Amino acid sequence: MKLQRKGDRKVFKAQRERSRMMEINKALIYLRSVLQCSLVSNNFENNTFQNLPKIETIKLAKNYIAILQEQVSGRDFYSAEEYLEMLTMNLKNSTIKLLRHLLTDG
Repeated sequence: MKLQRKGDRKVFKAQRERSRMMEINKALIYLRSVLQCSLVSNNFENNTFQNLPKIETIKLAKNYIAILQEQVSGRDFYSAEEYLEMLTMNLKNSTIKLLRHLLTDG
């Protein structure tokens, strides 16, 4: 009887983990769509951001939030190069190239 309970617990834990991962993935899909709308409104129909790895999505969101916080606290607007540099801080080269292409049209 005890073995069955252990097996039931394993199944329950696995289901809970799958459910948790599904919720995280849904949240990341939503975050990518928000970032895309906010950063490249002219490319709204393009789902380019949906291919970003999870960690790159989170780092990009963190960088974008830092920019918004500085603007809210009274920082003057950034030049295009400063904005891009701050936005791409600690991102992989492939993500930097993608953002540079999307934000500067090449």
